[in-house]
Amino acid sequence: MDERLAIYELQDALEQILTSRGFPGVVYPDGIFGPETTEAVRMFQKMEGLPQTGEVDRTLWDLIQTRLTELIEQGRIQPLPVFPNDSFVLQPGASGLLVGLIQGILMQIGEQFGNVPKPSLSYEYDQTTSEAVRVIQQMGGLEPDGAVDRQTWNLLVLLYTHLD
Repeated sequence: MDERLAIYELQDALEQILTSRGFPGVVYPDGIFGPETTEAVRMFQKMEGLPQTGEVDRTLWDLIQTRLTELIEQGRIQPLPVFPNDSFVLQPGASGLLVGLIQGILMQIGEQFGNVPKPSLSYEYDQTTSEAVRVIQQMGGLEPDGAVDRQTWNLLVLLYTHLD
């Protein structure tokens, strides 16, 4: 997994956990492990009764994922529930973190479904990303236009959250 996407996932998990515990806005998922992320890690460690190093090792990552899963199972948060707005469409040629997130999701789905092309994590909405989206759209009975609108996003989230 690309380091920036891993940091983004860490930040997203910490944001949801800390918000659920009454500390919204401590960290914003941007894929950069800066001072805010270090502080969010320390807050989580403190809440869990752990040494407050601000560093994330495999054991801490697993604990963060466990706490996030608990919140999801309790129905306190929904996995990947957001999309910019109903009229937003992400199309080939776009770039940025949302494109990287979609590419990461497509990479994971591609591991499960051999017919889905696996784009590289370039943060650029390239031809491979567009083709992978088309395949997913066809699988879900949507118009295979290669662009990500709310319906396509919801389908991606559904597939991603039900991977083994």
